[in-house]
Amino acid sequence: MGMIKDFFRSMSEQRSYPYYYRLRANQRAQRRTVTFAATMAVVMVIGFFVVTSLQSNNAEKQAALDAVPAVTESIPASQENTPLPPIEATPSSLPKLLDCLTCPEISLIESSDPGEMQRLGISRAPVTYMQYMEFAEATGHRPPGCIPKGGHSSVRCISWDDTQAYIGWLTLKTNKIYRLPNEAEWKKASAALNTKEQDLPEQWLDGCGDATDGQETDAPCQLRLIEKGTETPHAEVPETQNDGIGFRLVRKLSRVSIY
Repeated sequence: MGMIKDFFRSMSEQRSYPYYYRLRANQRAQRRTVTFAATMAVVMVIGFFVVTSLQSNNAEKQAALDAVPAVTESIPASQENTPLPPIEATPSSLPKLLDCLTCPEISLIESSDPGEMQRLGISRAPVTYMQYMEFAEATGHRPPGCIPKGGHSSVRCISWDDTQAYIGWLTLKTNKIYRLPNEAEWKKASAALNTKEQDLPEQWLDGCGDATDGQETDAPCQLRLIEKGTETPHAEVPETQNDGIGFRLVRKLSRVSIY
């Protein structure tokens, strides 16, 4: 009987609290190890297939590029030393200046002829109605006597005095010196600006129309010059407001730079 009691007591001790939970902990650790190994194996298999697919696609693209024949163009020997034709100057190809977003665009005209002005900055187009109205609204100056069909059309029906008021306002706004072109400057710029395409037949010039036989006088100027196409400028009183008269601007350039 004593041996039987000892056997059952040993069996009960093996299933005691500490021994049972150590066994369950070891089993859980083994299951985690197996799960981690299986997960890593799946990830490696998926990564292998993704890399293989990318390499296959790159190989196909490279093969397609290699299959495209190279296009080369040979220049005939007779044309190798042929100079390129000169580029003709047009109003759009001339260098430009813009002192503010709403300022007239200034074209830079250069000349290498001796005895002439070497560089001239003149507005590519006449001052527009919208540009002039910005000045009129900012200063309270009287608006033009007539309204064109569109805001980007040339301003008209303004006197010589009106042009001087606009020039003074623009000079203060931009801190650059503006004025009307004189007769010599206009003759120089008219060809480069292709004025045939402009719809403005006349414009005010900077100069006095009182001189007779080319002789200037010291008396106050009573008449101002107006150019009309290629004709000789004629003189009008500064108060003249005509539906066909507008104006362009000359912008003074620095001796050191174009600015």
